[in-house]
Amino acid sequence: MAFKNINTATNQILGRVAGTQHHSWGIRNPARSEGRSIYSRPMEFEEWFNRGLKVYESRGWKFKFLDLITVQVTLPDGRKGKRSIEDFHDEWQQDYCTQFPSCA
Repeated sequence: MAFKNINTATNQILGRVAGTQHHSWGIRNPARSEGRSIYSRPMEFEEWFNRGLKVYESRGWKFKFLDLITVQVTLPDGRKGKRSIEDFHDEWQQDYCTQFPSCA
């Protein structure tokens, strides 16, 4: 097939690669699939919590457990705050779990 220029050929190849990846991952057009996630159900709270701590620690945040239910959070600019495990659990339920059709 003859293309107008190299950009057209490159865009076609990249589009084909993206389409192949989306097909293998089970991702469909969000307008037709109501924006569903590629995962059928959400992570458990403990896994979500531990992954979140690792992500934010890699960005410079510091977490210190004051007791079993209270966490002291230090932002990269030095500001500090406290959050309880119940706060994290509410965030997990209201922000994360609502993205999945199985929780609705």
